[in-house]
Order: sequence, then C-alpha cells, then structure tokens
Amino acid sequence: MSRTNSQDCGDRILKEMQLKASSKVSRGKEVSPSSSGGSVNINRNENFGVDDDDMDCDLDCVPEDDVCGGEQDDIKPRKRKDRKEIASRSVYWDHFDKYVCDIDKVQKARCKYCQREIKADPRVHGTRPLKNHYESCKKKPHEVATNQARVSFQFTRGSVIDNESPLINWRFDQDKVRDALCVMLLLDELPFKTVENSGFKYFLSIACPMFLIPSRKTITKDIYNMYLNERTKLKSYLKKHSQRVCITTDTWTSLQKVNYMCLTAHFIDDDWKLQKRILNFCPISGHKSEEVGLGVEKCLLDWGIDKVFTVTVDNASSNDGAILYLQKKFDNWGTNILGGKYVHMRCIAHIVNLIVQDGLRNKEEHLAISRIRGAIRWNSTYLMLEAATCLKRAFSRYEDLDFGYTNDLSKPPHDGVPVDYDWHRASLLLNFLEHFYKLTLSISGSLYVTSNNIYHQICAVDLLLKQWLESDDFELCEMSKRMKQKFDKYWGSIEKMNMVIYYAVILDPRYKLEYIEFSFDTLYEDVTQCLLMKEKVKIGMVELFNTYKGMHESSGSSISSSSLSNPISSAKLASTTCLDMHLELVCKNDFKSLRPEIARDILAVPVSTVASESAFSTGGRVLDAFRSSLSPKIVQALICAQDWLRMDSKPINVEEDLSEIETIEREILNLGIDSTIVDI
Repeated sequence: MSRTNSQDCGDRILKEMQLKASSKVSRGKEVSPSSSGGSVNINRNENFGVDDDDMDCDLDCVPEDDVCGGEQDDIKPRKRKDRKEIASRSVYWDHFDKYVCDIDKVQKARCKYCQREIKADPRVHGTRPLKNHYESCKKKPHEVATNQARVSFQFTRGSVIDNESPLINWRFDQDKVRDALCVMLLLDELPFKTVENSGFKYFLSIACPMFLIPSRKTITKDIYNMYLNERTKLKSYLKKHSQRVCITTDTWTSLQKVNYMCLTAHFIDDDWKLQKRILNFCPISGHKSEEVGLGVEKCLLDWGIDKVFTVTVDNASSNDGAILYLQKKFDNWGTNILGGKYVHMRCIAHIVNLIVQDGLRNKEEHLAISRIRGAIRWNSTYLMLEAATCLKRAFSRYEDLDFGYTNDLSKPPHDGVPVDYDWHRASLLLNFLEHFYKLTLSISGSLYVTSNNIYHQICAVDLLLKQWLESDDFELCEMSKRMKQKFDKYWGSIEKMNMVIYYAVILDPRYKLEYIEFSFDTLYEDVTQCLLMKEKVKIGMVELFNTYKGMHESSGSSISSSSLSNPISSAKLASTTCLDMHLELVCKNDFKSLRPEIARDILAVPVSTVASESAFSTGGRVLDAFRSSLSPKIVQALICAQDWLRMDSKPINVEEDLSEIETIEREILNLGIDSTIVDI
C-alpha cells in the first residue's frame, strides 16, 4: 500500500514539473523516475526545460510522511545563504574608485587621474580593462618600475663649463635620487634639516611625487657612507698609482674652540692635470710643532701615503719644528729624497704679506688706511683702497649730511673720518699695492701649476723694490727699504730658497736653464756670486736626476754637470716635441725614461697654503652659529666629501653679486608692479 502511494506521489510531482517546463525555455534538465519506481532522481543531462529555482529541492530531503502520505501538495524550496563580498585583490584597483551606475545598475570604475569611467564588473569584465587603461593613462604619475626609458637632458661633469647637457635615457630610481640629494646637500652646504622643511617637501611632491624623502637622521648616515665610499676610491687610486704627492697643511680654531688641522694633497694624474684633494680636516690638541707633526704623520699613515715630495706651510715657528719631525719620519720610511732637502716649502703668499706689512708700518700710512678701513670695514687693504678712492666725493657728501657718520668714527677704536691727506696717501698706496695684489693672485691658485711661475714673480718684486729705492719720493723710498730687508731675509740668497723653484723653471720649455742664467746676471751685480749660484743650480739638478735614476736602476752611470749645456743635433730636434727637445737638452737620452716622474713631482709643488686655508672658509660656513653642534667626524665628512665631489673647476661664490641684484631690482620696477616696500 505504501509503495503504491509513493508511486502516485511521484507521478503527480512529475506531471507538475512537466507542465512548468512546457511554459519555459528548455535549459537542458531532465526529470526521470527511478528504475525501481520508488524514488525520483533529476537528471541534468537531458533537456526538460526546468529552471534552477524549481530544482532547488531534492526529493530525498522531503520527509517520508509528507511524500508518501500525500498530505502536502507543495514542496517549499531551500533558501540560499548570502555569500560574503570578496575584497578586490588586483593592484590596479588602487588607481580606481569603485561605484555602481544609477542608470544601468552596472558596476563601474572611475580613474583617479583622468576621471574616465570603465565597466568593471568582476564576473563579467574582469580587471583587464583596468590594466589596459592604467598603462595608457597620460595623467598618471611616473611609475617606479617601467620598461620604457625616457629621454632627458641631464646635468653632468663639465656641463657648467661647456654650457651644454647631454641627452640620455632616464628612468626613475629611488636610490639614485637619494644619492643625488646627498650630493646637493654637500655641494651647496645645506643643513640636514632641509629634507624636513615643508617647502622642500612640497617641491618634491610636484617635481617627483614617487620619491620617498628620507629623514634627517637617515640623510646624515647616507652622507657619511658616501664619504666613506669616496674615501676608499681615492685611497685605492693613490695606492695604485704609487706616485709622490705634495701636501699643504695649516691649523684653524672653530667657533666651538676646537683646533682643526687641514691636510691637502697635490699631484698630477695620468692625463697631466693638476689634482687637489683634501685628505683630512681633523681636530688636533694644539698648534705646537710636536702636535702638528704627529697629526700629519697619523693622517699619512692612515691614507697609506709614504712618498711625500714637499710640505708647504706658513712661516710660523711651530711649523719649522714640525718639518724637522717629518723629515726624520720620511727617512725612517726610506722614501725621502736627498735626506729631505726639498721637503720644506715656505708659503710665498705669507712671505709677500709680511713684506707688505713691513712697508706699511709707517705711522702716517697706517693712520690713513685705518681711517678708510673704519669707514667701509673691509679686510683686504688693496681692494678696500680701490673701492674707496672711487667714492671719495661720496664720503665727503656723506659727512655733510649725516652727523652720526662723523660721531661714530670719532669714537674708539676708530681714528676719525678720512681727510684729504688720507685720500692722497691712499692713491699712492693703491699703485704701490697693486703689484703685490696681482702677485698674490697668481700664486694662490690650486687648480693650475704655480711652481713654474713663482720665480718670475720673485724677480719682478726684486726689480720693483730696487726701482723704488731710487725714487725721489722720500716716503716711498723709506717703505721700499723696509720691504727690501724683509725680502732679503727669505729670498736674498739661493741658500734661503727651495731649489725646486729653479728646477720648475728649467723644466718649463719656454725658459729652460738659459733663463735662470740670464736672470742671475740681471739680479746680482757680483759676478762671483752669480757664477756660484749658476753652478749650484746645475749641481742640484744633476743630483736630483741621479737620485731618481738610482731609485729605478740598480746600477747606472751618473752624468756630469757639464752635460746640462751640451746641445743635440738639429735632426733630432726636428723629430721630437718641444718638451722632449728641452729635456734632452738638460740631461740627454738618460732623462727620457725619468722625465715624466720628475716633472710630475716638481710641477705639482704648491707654493702657497691657500688650498688648506680655503678649506677653513668652508669650515666657517659649515660650522656657523646655527650648526655649531656638529661633531668633528661629521665636519670632516662634509668638507672632504664636498671637495671630492666638486663637479666644476670653479670655487663656490658665497657672496651676492651686487651689480646683478641691482639689475634684477630695476627689471622688477620696470614691470610696473606696486611695491610693498616703502622707502624712507
């Protein structure tokens, strides 16, 4: 009985399903009775046109009482559970805003850069349209990782001089931009806090929004690591070439009351270009000779430099003791030339300054200069007088209009306002000091060779002083006497001068040995003294050559001083360069193999300590009143790295060009814009 009822129930359900299927589009579903006739199975492989909603119920889930008993006609479908919305996993959704369109109820995406709308239903369209649009969007920011290089004009070494920048392929690189930021802070002497300034951050957000700006502490570590890397490169270069270097050193006291010593190396590279590198800018305990000598020795050992040709220092008495200490150390190292005979090179600029100071020691000249300096407050005497004498009438007018001008200069430590006699003396001193100013400029360079030029300047000063001694002006004659005494103290005889000065002129193909002999005949009236000096120069040159030859050859014959003046055949002159001809004239063929090394060492000798003193100017700007808390280690890293990374051959101009500023102000006034600055 129960089996019959079950069959009737199944037949009834099957009929209802067929009626519904006849009114709908077939969807490939089949309902068939079981082979045993007791249960109903739904086969989806045959097409009965039954909808999914109608097939959600399974007869196996229907209670047996309801199915067999026939008490329930309708079977309730099972409700589906709501699925959780899956978050977007594609990286391209970061560049789009998701929304549903109110018109067609379709999910779309709006580009954050160009506001273009794209259909973006994940079950219908996927993320392919988002990817295609992002790659072609013209308003998107530059992508960090891109396969397409961009063409750009980039600033490189030498572009400042040549006024041109090469066209290169460029692509964004976080590390390279970060290194460039370190170089900018070093070269422009900017504080580390620059990276945290709001204006700098705003500029980079527009210029390079993909760049992640490091913090102040991070940029400090980056700069110090850059200093260590550059130091390793320079140390490897000096060790690889193993050439002699000439050094200059000087000391300085900062605002922190810390004593610093600057050590600068000078050498000529393989391209025959003079190079200058600041090796150390380190603190020392004091300015005494032992402390300076120990400091220089420690720095040289740290750099692995043991071949030093000359050490240029000023005329302080403590430096004489330091030079004696270094000569002993060089002898112990076994690298000294002729027992350190040419190691001590006195600063020519410092000697010129002493000569001029003795000349201006007269009370009247001192008073005139003091009054003019009090009026304009300049340090350089020549530049001060040059500018002040052109404004003589302006100062007189200023004295009539402003009572405070006269009142202030009448109080100590000033000596009063300049009078007519002061301006007269100033005009005479201006012509007097012009020669020494030009001399100081010519020997103060660190980017060109100065050792072959200093001897000509010394001869010019000697002739000028002799000419002034015969002048009818009594005051000028007295000044010349005092200056001549100081001149003879340092340059009066050949024993008081470093012989390298003469050797540099001999190696110059424009002058050679004949020029030295001619200059001796002109400067010295005593014939015996003149012949003696000529012979000393020849003997010293031969001695230096034999020393270099002995360092390269285990055995070799020395040459005599008479061979210095022997000419060579005209046929050989025609087949050699000007420099080769001169060097063969000096020491014949034996000099060929050694001439590059000797010329490098002698021509690289600096005749002034300006290179080290210029580092103190940089140190004064780095350790100003606002950055006085920097440690000595960081100060050395900043100054040395700046010197090594300098891209152009021009020094930093830290002073504003007044003429350029005035031109800019006139252009602004010509624009007709109302100014908010009120002139009183």
